[in-house]
Amino acid sequence: MVSISEVLEEIGLTKTESKIYLQLILIKEATAGKIAAECRLFRKNVYDSLESMVKKGLVNYNIQRGKKYWKAVNPSKIKSIFEEKLTTLNSILPELQKDFEKNSEEKNVEVYKGLGGLKSINDLMLKEADIIYNLGATNQFFAKLKYYAPYAEKKAVEKKIKGKFLFLPGTQGVKKFEKYKGFSYRYLPENLKPATQIILFKDYSVIFIWSEEPLSILIKSREINKGFKEYFDFLWKLSKK
Repeated sequence: MVSISEVLEEIGLTKTESKIYLQLILIKEATAGKIAAECRLFRKNVYDSLESMVKKGLVNYNIQRGKKYWKAVNPSKIKSIFEEKLTTLNSILPELQKDFEKNSEEKNVEVYKGLGGLKSINDLMLKEADIIYNLGATNQFFAKLKYYAPYAEKKAVEKKIKGKFLFLPGTQGVKKFEKYKGFSYRYLPENLKPATQIILFKDYSVIFIWSEEPLSILIKSREINKGFKEYFDFLWKLSKK
């Protein structure tokens, strides 16, 4: 089960900020010294975090007898903060998108590192794809992106994106996909266990390397996509249901 502190960290708070906010929810208000003692943190780290949280709109303070007493804002404020940021982002997104597309027309290969790269590529798939071909599929996506993956799965269902997946032999938890309309899968033969995962959609080909720091290579090329698709179709015929 996901903890409250993990969720707070997922939406942008540091571990120290999360600890301070949750402590202030419990004790209502306190000096920085008391917060440091209660949370077992260095006082300087507490001061730095409180100043950062003031800017984020997560805490405020009042002065009593010459001392600052810190309080957490109502938790519902967190949602409004992010809604406000989303509204601001949406106001500039069309211009950013226009500049991005204009400047990226000649780019055919892009390399992404880390889990953030996986999210970026998956967001592109959710936007562009009508059907996804996945070669060498595993459930690592769900294991490594346990917060993002359910959102991505829900969006794919809402957009009615179809899928044909070739799973590695022995991959667990596959049958849950059978409930989705337009989704089919098979298992690769036992002697075929590619070290990389290849995903195809529209004119894009994505190569995932599941190393300690995941590496993703995005290729936009109709010819390359077509070549990978022929390879996929060949293996699909060899694979078992």
